[in-house]
Amino acid sequence: MDKNQSKYLAASLGMLIIVSVALFYLTREEERSEIDPAYFTVTDTEQIDQVQLISPKDTVELIFDGSRWKVNERWEADVQMIKVLMATLRQAEPHRPVAANLADSIKKQLQRQGTRVMLSEGGLPRMSFFAGGNSAKSESWFLKEGDDLPYAMIIPGYRVYV
Repeated sequence: MDKNQSKYLAASLGMLIIVSVALFYLTREEERSEIDPAYFTVTDTEQIDQVQLISPKDTVELIFDGSRWKVNERWEADVQMIKVLMATLRQAEPHRPVAANLADSIKKQLQRQGTRVMLSEGGLPRMSFFAGGNSAKSESWFLKEGDDLPYAMIIPGYRVYV
């Protein structure tokens, strides 16, 4: 084999590698899990009339009596804080499932140390989930009651601890 043939062979092999790599990246299907952004969303928060926040340390019950929100049937709730809570319930969405190798431990952590959020409408349960996370990293996780897979949560456009 002479010099020209070996140069031609090396150039052809190089071109073949470049084309192969390009085709691999351009034609592969991206692995994306289909996550319903509304999985934890409560779109019609106007109908919610009871919210229970149950943590290992305390229980807070918010009840709408037809004209105002009351906290634990004793105090009048801050209307602005109720608006923030309802806006969070409308806007929070799952960003991604937690990593498979962490899912079981995060599920257990949420069930033991997280806050159970129970929403009711007219005395009927509407949604129940566990909320928690890592505030130092601004990571929030939700786990719908009865499910095995927790989700990392976001409010699109904000970097907040949901």
